[in-house]
Amino acid sequence: MDGVTRTGISFEPKLLKLFDKFIKEKGYQNRSEAINDIIRDRLFHKHHDEILGTIKVVYDQRAGHYGKNVSNLQHDYHCQIVSSMRTYLD
Repeated sequence: MDGVTRTGISFEPKLLKLFDKFIKEKGYQNRSEAINDIIRDRLFHKHHDEILGTIKVVYDQRAGHYGKNVSNLQHDYHCQIVSSMRTYLD
């Protein structure tokens, strides 16, 4: 591989088994790819402040399945979405 430095890493056997399971579940091609992503993620979060914000979604409840899509998003991101509020505009 060009542009990379090879290094070694030691794992406790149980930790390696859990890590390999994680790699398989997440679909990584190899351990190096997973380790690089984990390190990037930790370095990114270490140097960035928490971001707070609001998202407003306005839709016509009678038109289509938008309400269900919004509800599904809330369930998919329940760790990030702290609260929600609905206001009906009639």
